[in-house]
Amino acid sequence: PIFHGGGQEMGLRPGTEPVELIHNFAHAFVYAQENRESATEKITELQNYFESKVEKYLPNIRINKSGPPTGGRAPHITHLIIPDLDSELLVIELDARGIAVSSKSACKNDNDDKSELLSLLYPNEKVGAVRVSYGRTTTKRQLDKTIKALGSVLKKYNQQ
Repeated sequence: PIFHGGGQEMGLRPGTEPVELIHNFAHAFVYAQENRESATEKITELQNYFESKVEKYLPNIRINKSGPPTGGRAPHITHLIIPDLDSELLVIELDARGIAVSSKSACKNDNDDKSELLSLLYPNEKVGAVRVSYGRTTTKRQLDKTIKALGSVLKKYNQQ
């Protein structure tokens, strides 16, 4: 059991079901379904904006635009590849500048710092990579700040 007590919910939790939370979740689900297409369009626009700025102002950074065999790729993520910089160093440097990125997938929980994907894509190169994510509250101003921070990190480590 999650909590100890009454026998409700097949013995998993005591007390009454949180009807108000269930009701609000249903409304949130309907809202998400109704706004899914417009949210996807907005996020795709942000991805295109960010990636075009990276390509224009940070030519040393590569963008991994590969997707699954079925085609397409997630519009809410950009995978950046930076030659000769460690991924964790990039995360730390960007964090110090107020930018939150990730160097590993959420499902990777071991201590192996070597990315299988990067090893396959760049077998003879030392590269670092970070994932930039977008959401419905992301703004172009935030993405411009990210571009500036990336440029600052590259300059600091003589990569630009």
